Amino acid sequence: MIELLVIADDFTGAMDTGVQFSKFGISTLVVLENGLPGCFGEFDEDVEVLVVDTESRHIEAEKAYRAVRRVTELAVKNGIHYIYKKVDSTMRGNVGSELEAVRDGSGFEDTPLLFIPAFPAQGRFTRNGIQYIGEVPVGMTEFAEDPFTPVEESSIPVIISRQSEIPTMLAGPEDIEQIFREGRGMAAIIDAQTDEELGRIAKQIRRQGKEQLLLAGNAGFAAKLPQIIRFHVEELGGDRGTDELLVVCGSLNKASFEQLYQAEQAGIPSVTLTKEQKKTPGYFETVCGARDMREWERVLREAGSLIIKLSNETELPDIRKEEREENREHLRIAGNVGHMVAKLLRETKLEAIAVFGGDTLYGIVSGMDGFRIKPQKEILPGVVQSELDFEGRRLLAVTKAGGFGEKDTLLKIFRHYRLKEGNHGCGADTEDWGRGINWA
Repeated sequence: MIELLVIADDFTGAMDTGVQFSKFGISTLVVLENGLPGCFGEFDEDVEVLVVDTESRHIEAEKAYRAVRRVTELAVKNGIHYIYKKVDSTMRGNVGSELEAVRDGSGFEDTPLLFIPAFPAQGRFTRNGIQYIGEVPVGMTEFAEDPFTPVEESSIPVIISRQSEIPTMLAGPEDIEQIFREGRGMAAIIDAQTDEELGRIAKQIRRQGKEQLLLAGNAGFAAKLPQIIRFHVEELGGDRGTDELLVVCGSLNKASFEQLYQAEQAGIPSVTLTKEQKKTPGYFETVCGARDMREWERVLREAGSLIIKLSNETELPDIRKEEREENREHLRIAGNVGHMVAKLLRETKLEAIAVFGGDTLYGIVSGMDGFRIKPQKEILPGVVQSELDFEGRRLLAVTKAGGFGEKDTLLKIFRHYRLKEGNHGCGADTEDWGRGINWA
């Protein structure tokens, strides 16, 4: 029985939040909003956390409001009383309008919405209602230059007020009882700078003994929700290795480019898609497209690994210009790439795929008929392992938001899977991974 609904505005956000439950053995399912049934009884009885991706980060605030409100109303109609609005830890997207949609759609008139945006494990902190990345206000970081959803403001109340009419209040971990007493209909922005403070907030919420809750935050506070809500816990499954791994990166974040560079320097083969490959619908049904795909299949067989990049860092100025001139162009590209990856999966025996960037991941899964994905665990902070049901095959899927991770995160992913006992692998030396591929 579903106890908790999580609403995310992009797919990697849905995944890295969902895994905060599945890693404890709590049955969790991630679905797309456009595939949501009217009756949640259609889901397996063991599912306790339902995560819905509304894919609303890049759309107009009014459309985002309608999408989130629609999902919230459906959840309440199906008897769900605990709702968590996943918000990007850097405040990208339609933060205010979506928080307002959860409040309005729930009908919980006497319930305040508690917003805990800190994620200390990823260097995201909230002080006096200001969101920080490390010691820098988010509006002064590289996220202010995001080509699709720039964050130029650091004050969370200001961000919310620009998109909605929901009143806000600032609070600390010690103010939870006061919020429930005085914050009816409001969004309470709660400061936190350590994981211990997140735990204190969760403990104080649990003490209130509420039978319905409206909460918001990111994966950081989501990990504390099992302290508030009683779930059934199942035994975790064993680990899984793989002989081949395809990496698809659509993220334009500096962190992702650094991770790709480290992997390429270690000898992992990579290819950057051309404009024609990215932008031409049906390109991979052409003679040239089929030839390209056969070449990638060969590299995967011979090297056991391949990185497909949608862009190079040097292309960023042109991409920003194109996005200004052709609104939502990056989403159309993600859709084309998604169909390409689905075709590659159908034509190979590939069992594992890693995807960096929420838009790219959405483009891939939206090209799959009737897909279901179950997060399993975090193999690294912010890096999620899941089981993807793809046309009767159970694939290993590894996902990561573009801005997460250290420079060697991709190398660590390869080490995690390529060095499992029984893999043909390349041994412990990353220098062997490329195996001297000859690009024809």
